[in-house]
Order: sequence, then C-alpha cells, then structure tokens
Amino acid sequence: MLMPLVAQPASLWRPRRQVVSIPLLITAVLLTVVARQLNAWHQERQDTAFRQSVETTTNAVHLRLQGYLHTIEAMHGLFKASDAVSRTEFREAARYWLMSLDSVQALGWATRVPMRDVPGFEAAQRREGLPHYRVFDGVKRTAPQGSEVVPLHFIERQTQNQSALGFNILSRPETRSTYERARDTDSMQATPGFRLIQEQGQQRGVVLYRPVYKGPTRTVAERRSHIVGTLFLTLRMDDALASILQDMPLHLAACLYENTPTGERLLGGPSNCQAMDT
Repeated sequence: MLMPLVAQPASLWRPRRQVVSIPLLITAVLLTVVARQLNAWHQERQDTAFRQSVETTTNAVHLRLQGYLHTIEAMHGLFKASDAVSRTEFREAARYWLMSLDSVQALGWATRVPMRDVPGFEAAQRREGLPHYRVFDGVKRTAPQGSEVVPLHFIERQTQNQSALGFNILSRPETRSTYERARDTDSMQATPGFRLIQEQGQQRGVVLYRPVYKGPTRTVAERRSHIVGTLFLTLRMDDALASILQDMPLHLAACLYENTPTGERLLGGPSNCQAMDT
C-alpha cells in the first residue's frame, strides 16, 4: 500500500495507487472487520459454553446439597414416629443414606440429658458395648458443666468418629449457638466452619442440626421444654466439595466461602483457592 506513495521512480509507482494501494487498503479493512467479528462470535460461544457449564454445575451442587437435607429429614421422621430409637435401629436406618452420600463424615443423634442423670446415661452406653463412653466438654475433654448436657449418643460411621462420642454440644460456642437456634426455631441449622473433634487433618467441618421434640412446639418456651435431642449430619468441607464437584468440567474451579460478621472466609476447595484468597 505504501510503495505507490513513496517508492522511486515516481513515474513507475504513482500510477499504481488506484490498482494496488486502494484495493489492498479495502482488503485490509475488510479482513480486520471479519477478524473482529469472528473473535466476537468465538468469545460469545465461549461465554455461552461457560454459562452452560456453570448452570450444570450449580444444579449438581443444589441436588447434592438437597441430598444432605433429605438424609437428616428422613432420620427426623424416624425419631418422630418412634418413642425410643435403639442404636441398632439407628444404624440400620442410616446405612442407606451413608452408602448414597459417601462424603458424609458422620450422621448421628445427640440426647438431651439433665446433669443429675449423666452417670446413669454413661453407664447405659457402656452396657450397650461402649466400655469407654463418657460425656465430656470441648476439645480438652473435660468434665461436663452446667445444668444439662447434649452429648453425641449415636454416630455412624462409628469407627472413624469414635473419638467424638460423648462430646457435649453445649460446650463449644459454634455448636451450642447453632443447636439453640435450631431448638428455638424448630428448623434445620448449620454451624459455621470449625475444626471437628475427630479431625486429624486441617479440614474445616460443618454440622447440620435438626431438633426432635416430644410435646407441643407452638412457642419457644414449649420447644425449649420439650426438646429431647437433635439429629446431626457432619461434613468435612474439602471432602464434601470434592464429592459434590466430581463431575465439574476441567475448565472450571470452585472455592467455598462462608459469610461471617467480619466478611467472607475461605472454607474449602482446591489448593489454588488459598492463593486466590491471599
């Protein structure tokens, strides 16, 4: 395009402006327009594919989370229908759900026990085949305090959660506040992320609580009086997230955050989440 303008000899190159420079200029403009349009179409296809992948993954996450909620609600129906659920009955009822949701760390039941009845309660558990069972407070496993306790009574899978049996829910701020909120609202509630009693690694856990009552529950006072215990479902969040997202496309990544009074906090996800959070 430039040669007809500046090249020498001028008498040879100047006449070629119309037959060389102008057609090449027009061609260059058209190619630029076509390239930009093709790039826009390509970007649009990528955006569409990305949105479809995100929507598919979101639906999968929703269905998986609903599975956790259905599990604890199904067990809630068992306790509502029975005056006394035995350890064996609980194990059999939990078997299907634990096989269906392999990322569940624990599914269990915690019983409300007045402090004066704790020795008898512990003795009953030892007679049922748990010779080392005792009620304890907090991670230091100290003797329980207060007028009542809500210790972990049944727990499945028992082998990998043995060390948590007897833990008093009321002895730790994260679990106590969530239990009380669930009790007062007659609803399922989730704890913030925290280190579980049975945790051997560095993962944070989340526990869902679903209270069970024997008696009317119209008012908060009635709920506090008639609660007999709570079902719980425990998740180690890195394991749960990996299971939930096992079919996620490779071009996506997911990090799990929770809202706290001071802002968002990283709760789980692949190692690159740590770098992103930093």
